[in-house]
Amino acid sequence: MKIKTIALLSALFVLPGCFEMQQDIIVGDDGTSKLRWEMSVDAALIGMASQGKADTFCAELGPGKMPEGFTGSAQRSTEKGDVVCTISVEGPTEKIFAALAKGNLLSGDSGKQSGQLAMKLTDEGDNKRLELAIPPMPKKAGDDERMQAMLLGATSGRVLEWTITAPQIIETTGKLSEDGKTATYSLPVASMLTNKTETFGFSVVFSDKPAGMVDWVKSLFK
Repeated sequence: MKIKTIALLSALFVLPGCFEMQQDIIVGDDGTSKLRWEMSVDAALIGMASQGKADTFCAELGPGKMPEGFTGSAQRSTEKGDVVCTISVEGPTEKIFAALAKGNLLSGDSGKQSGQLAMKLTDEGDNKRLELAIPPMPKKAGDDERMQAMLLGATSGRVLEWTITAPQIIETTGKLSEDGKTATYSLPVASMLTNKTETFGFSVVFSDKPAGMVDWVKSLFK
Protein backbone atom coordinates (compact mmCIF):
# COMPACT_ATOMS: atom_id res chain seq x y z
CA MET A 1 0.00 0.00 0.00
CA LYS A 2 1.60 3.18 -1.16
CA ILE A 3 0.80 6.16 1.02
CA LYS A 4 4.19 7.87 0.82
CA THR A 5 5.36 5.39 3.46
CA ILE A 6 6.84 2.49 1.54
CA ALA A 7 10.09 2.67 3.52
CA LEU A 8 8.16 2.66 6.76
CA LEU A 9 6.04 -0.30 5.73
CA SER A 10 9.18 -2.23 4.84
CA ALA A 11 10.55 -1.44 8.27
CA LEU A 12 7.41 -2.77 9.89
CA PHE A 13 8.21 -6.26 8.66
CA VAL A 14 11.67 -5.96 10.14
CA LEU A 15 10.29 -4.65 13.43
CA PRO A 16 6.87 -6.35 13.51
CA GLY A 17 6.37 -5.87 17.24
CA CYS A 18 5.93 -2.16 16.65
CA PHE A 19 2.62 -2.20 14.80
CA GLU A 20 -0.78 -3.76 14.38
CA MET A 21 -3.29 -3.59 11.56
CA GLN A 22 -6.98 -4.07 10.85
CA GLN A 23 -8.44 -4.23 7.35
CA ASP A 24 -12.20 -4.33 6.78
CA ILE A 25 -13.72 -4.95 3.35
CA ILE A 26 -17.43 -4.40 2.75
CA VAL A 27 -18.70 -5.78 -0.56
CA GLY A 28 -21.92 -4.17 -1.77
CA ASP A 29 -24.58 -5.65 -4.03
CA ASP A 30 -24.37 -2.64 -6.36
CA GLY A 31 -20.92 -3.27 -7.84
CA THR A 32 -19.05 -1.11 -5.33
CA SER A 33 -17.06 -1.96 -2.22
CA LYS A 34 -15.66 -0.11 0.76
CA LEU A 35 -12.32 -0.65 2.45
CA ARG A 36 -11.28 0.55 5.87
CA TRP A 37 -7.61 0.09 6.71
CA GLU A 38 -6.24 1.01 10.13
CA MET A 39 -2.62 0.76 11.16
CA SER A 40 -1.21 1.59 14.58
CA VAL A 41 2.53 2.21 14.62
CA ASP A 42 4.82 2.93 17.55
CA ALA A 43 5.49 6.67 17.47
CA ALA A 44 9.22 6.04 17.96
CA LEU A 45 9.31 4.05 14.72
CA ILE A 46 7.61 6.88 12.85
CA GLY A 47 10.36 9.23 14.02
CA MET A 48 13.08 6.75 13.09
CA ALA A 49 11.65 6.27 9.57
CA SER A 50 11.44 10.02 8.98
CA GLN A 51 15.14 10.58 9.79
CA GLY A 52 14.88 14.36 9.71
CA LYS A 53 12.62 14.43 6.63
CA ALA A 54 9.00 15.53 6.57
CA ASP A 55 6.74 13.01 8.30
CA THR A 56 4.27 11.97 5.59
CA PHE A 57 2.83 8.90 7.32
CA CYS A 58 -0.93 8.93 6.71
CA ALA A 59 -0.72 11.94 4.39
CA GLU A 60 -4.12 13.22 3.29
CA LEU A 61 -5.41 11.46 0.20
CA GLY A 62 -5.75 13.66 -2.84
CA PRO A 63 -5.62 13.72 -6.65
CA GLY A 64 -3.12 11.26 -8.07
CA LYS A 65 -2.85 9.22 -4.88
CA MET A 66 -5.67 6.80 -5.72
CA PRO A 67 -6.62 4.83 -8.82
CA GLU A 68 -9.23 6.47 -11.03
CA GLY A 69 -12.77 5.98 -9.79
CA PHE A 70 -11.83 5.73 -6.10
CA THR A 71 -12.81 8.15 -3.38
CA GLY A 72 -11.28 8.15 0.06
CA SER A 73 -9.79 9.90 3.03
CA ALA A 74 -7.03 9.42 5.58
CA GLN A 75 -7.14 10.42 9.23
CA ARG A 76 -4.24 10.44 11.65
CA SER A 77 -4.55 10.28 15.41
CA THR A 78 -2.51 9.21 18.44
CA GLU A 79 -3.40 6.60 21.00
CA LYS A 80 -1.31 5.15 23.86
CA GLY A 81 2.04 5.97 22.27
CA ASP A 82 0.99 4.87 18.81
CA VAL A 83 0.33 6.89 15.69
CA VAL A 84 -2.90 5.57 14.18
CA CYS A 85 -3.65 5.93 10.48
CA THR A 86 -7.19 5.19 9.31
CA ILE A 87 -7.79 5.06 5.57
CA SER A 88 -11.29 4.75 4.11
CA VAL A 89 -11.70 4.01 0.41
CA GLU A 90 -14.71 3.33 -1.80
CA GLY A 91 -14.81 2.32 -5.45
CA PRO A 92 -15.80 -0.32 -8.01
CA THR A 93 -15.52 -3.79 -6.48
CA GLU A 94 -13.32 -5.18 -9.26
CA LYS A 95 -10.87 -2.29 -8.96
CA ILE A 96 -10.75 -2.54 -5.17
CA PHE A 97 -9.79 -6.20 -5.34
CA ALA A 98 -7.38 -5.65 -8.23
CA ALA A 99 -5.52 -3.15 -6.04
CA LEU A 100 -5.58 -5.49 -3.04
CA ALA A 101 -4.16 -8.25 -5.23
CA LYS A 102 -1.06 -6.08 -5.69
CA GLY A 103 -0.72 -5.58 -1.95
CA ASN A 104 -0.54 -1.90 -2.87
CA LEU A 105 -3.91 -0.16 -2.61
CA LEU A 106 -2.83 3.34 -3.50
CA SER A 107 -0.50 2.45 -6.32
CA GLY A 108 -1.76 5.16 -8.66
CA ASP A 109 -0.32 4.45 -12.11
CA SER A 110 2.87 2.79 -10.88
CA GLY A 111 1.52 -0.73 -11.17
CA LYS A 112 4.08 -1.87 -8.60
CA GLN A 113 3.34 -5.00 -6.62
CA SER A 114 4.22 -5.74 -3.02
CA GLY A 115 4.96 -9.28 -1.91
CA GLN A 116 3.66 -8.60 1.60
CA LEU A 117 0.03 -9.34 2.52
CA ALA A 118 -1.18 -9.38 -1.09
CA MET A 119 -4.61 -10.91 -1.67
CA LYS A 120 -5.67 -13.20 -4.50
CA LEU A 121 -9.19 -13.07 -5.95
CA THR A 122 -10.46 -15.80 -8.27
CA ASP A 123 -13.81 -16.73 -9.77
CA GLU A 124 -15.51 -19.80 -8.34
CA GLY A 125 -18.66 -20.34 -10.38
CA ASP A 126 -20.96 -17.40 -9.67
CA ASN A 127 -18.98 -16.60 -6.52
CA LYS A 128 -15.57 -15.15 -5.69
CA ARG A 129 -12.78 -16.68 -3.61
CA LEU A 130 -10.49 -14.32 -1.71
CA GLU A 131 -7.23 -15.73 -0.37
CA LEU A 132 -4.53 -14.21 1.80
CA ALA A 133 -1.17 -15.87 2.40
CA ILE A 134 1.20 -14.70 5.12
CA PRO A 135 4.69 -16.14 4.50
CA PRO A 136 7.02 -17.35 7.25
CA MET A 137 9.88 -15.25 8.57
CA PRO A 138 12.78 -17.73 8.51
CA LYS A 139 15.76 -17.14 10.70
CA LYS A 140 18.60 -15.40 8.91
CA ALA A 141 22.32 -15.50 9.52
CA GLY A 142 23.30 -12.69 11.81
CA ASP A 143 19.89 -12.33 13.49
CA ASP A 144 20.27 -10.81 16.94
CA GLU A 145 18.49 -13.12 19.39
CA ARG A 146 18.35 -10.43 22.05
CA MET A 147 16.66 -8.06 19.60
CA GLN A 148 14.24 -10.80 18.62
CA ALA A 149 13.36 -11.37 22.28
CA MET A 150 12.83 -7.65 22.80
CA LEU A 151 10.52 -7.43 19.78
CA LEU A 152 8.57 -10.45 20.95
CA GLY A 153 7.97 -8.75 24.28
CA ALA A 154 6.68 -5.67 22.46
CA THR A 155 4.00 -7.65 20.61
CA SER A 156 1.76 -8.21 23.62
CA GLY A 157 -1.85 -7.56 22.61
CA ARG A 158 -0.99 -6.60 19.03
CA VAL A 159 -2.79 -8.37 16.20
CA LEU A 160 -3.27 -8.36 12.45
CA GLU A 161 -6.95 -8.68 11.58
CA TRP A 162 -8.92 -8.93 8.34
CA THR A 163 -12.69 -8.92 7.92
CA ILE A 164 -14.82 -9.21 4.81
CA THR A 165 -18.53 -8.50 4.81
CA ALA A 166 -20.67 -9.46 1.81
CA PRO A 167 -24.32 -10.22 1.01
CA GLN A 168 -23.39 -13.91 1.31
CA ILE A 169 -20.40 -15.72 2.82
CA ILE A 170 -20.46 -19.17 1.26
CA GLU A 171 -17.52 -20.62 3.19
CA THR A 172 -14.45 -19.43 5.08
CA THR A 173 -11.45 -20.68 7.01
CA GLY A 174 -11.91 -17.74 9.36
CA LYS A 175 -14.57 -17.02 11.96
CA LEU A 176 -18.08 -16.54 10.58
CA SER A 177 -20.47 -14.06 12.19
CA GLU A 178 -23.88 -15.19 13.44
CA ASP A 179 -25.67 -13.52 10.52
CA GLY A 180 -23.41 -15.35 8.05
CA LYS A 181 -22.29 -12.17 6.32
CA THR A 182 -18.88 -11.43 7.86
CA ALA A 183 -15.73 -13.55 7.92
CA THR A 184 -12.87 -12.60 10.25
CA TYR A 185 -9.28 -13.76 10.53
CA SER A 186 -6.94 -12.63 13.30
CA LEU A 187 -3.25 -13.34 13.70
CA PRO A 188 -1.28 -12.25 16.75
CA VAL A 189 1.82 -10.33 15.70
CA ALA A 190 3.82 -12.60 18.03
CA SER A 191 2.75 -15.61 15.95
CA MET A 192 3.96 -13.94 12.77
CA LEU A 193 7.23 -12.99 14.44
CA THR A 194 8.00 -16.50 15.70
CA ASN A 195 6.77 -18.36 12.61
CA LYS A 196 9.80 -19.72 10.75
CA THR A 197 8.35 -22.38 8.45
CA GLU A 198 4.57 -22.19 8.07
CA THR A 199 2.56 -20.05 5.65
CA PHE A 200 -0.54 -18.77 7.43
CA GLY A 201 -3.61 -18.43 5.28
CA PHE A 202 -7.14 -17.12 5.22
CA SER A 203 -9.72 -17.73 2.54
CA VAL A 204 -13.34 -16.83 2.03
CA VAL A 205 -15.82 -17.61 -0.73
CA PHE A 206 -18.45 -14.91 -1.06
CA SER A 207 -21.21 -13.63 -3.31
CA ASP A 208 -22.12 -10.01 -3.98
CA LYS A 209 -25.75 -11.08 -4.46
CA PRO A 210 -28.17 -11.56 -1.54
CA ALA A 211 -29.21 -15.12 -0.76
CA GLY A 212 -32.40 -16.34 -2.46
CA MET A 213 -35.08 -18.38 -0.70
CA VAL A 214 -33.42 -21.70 -1.60
CA ASP A 215 -30.06 -20.49 -0.28
CA TRP A 216 -31.71 -19.29 2.92
CA VAL A 217 -33.38 -22.66 3.55
CA LYS A 218 -30.08 -24.47 2.90
CA SER A 219 -28.32 -22.20 5.38
CA LEU A 220 -30.66 -23.41 8.14
CA PHE A 221 -29.16 -26.89 7.89
CA LYS A 222 -25.48 -25.95 7.82
